Amino acid sequence: MLGTPSLTLGAYDELLGRIAERSGDRAAARRWWQAARRQGRQVGSPHQVALAEAPLALVPGAPTAPVRAAAPSS
Repeated sequence: MLGTPSLTLGAYDELLGRIAERSGDRAAARRWWQAARRQGRQVGSPHQVALAEAPLALVPGAPTAPVRAAAPSS
């Protein structure tokens, strides 16, 4: 999910991933972080992509992809 608070809090999905990880549900955490990464790419936010990929690199079964820079808008 993205919204106005995401400018200060980051993607909600990244936060929900951290909550799921803390509660012991690593599979759910992985799904939330993958969603956060996908949304970061869709909005062209390398920072949000990096925030999602950092924990994904530590969770088994969650391959990461290189961060792609967003195309400049015309």
